Amino acid sequence: MFIWGNKGYSDHLGYVIQTCPACKQTSAFHVFQLKKKFTVYFVPTFSYSERQLLECGACHASFEVPKELKGNS
Repeated sequence: MFIWGNKGYSDHLGYVIQTCPACKQTSAFHVFQLKKKFTVYFVPTFSYSERQLLECGACHASFEVPKELKGNS
């Protein structure tokens, strides 16, 4: 029986229109917030990993959002 572990969460934050570095097409990028939380007895307690990703709508390549472009939270 496991009493601790982790769980991943994904929140869709919106869309951004820009040029993809991989396929060089201008398209809508999906913006996601990915989090990992430490759990005890299946209850999430605190977040220990958090990052934001952009996913190209044309080629589905994913890129991490640079720190200078992230919103203040």
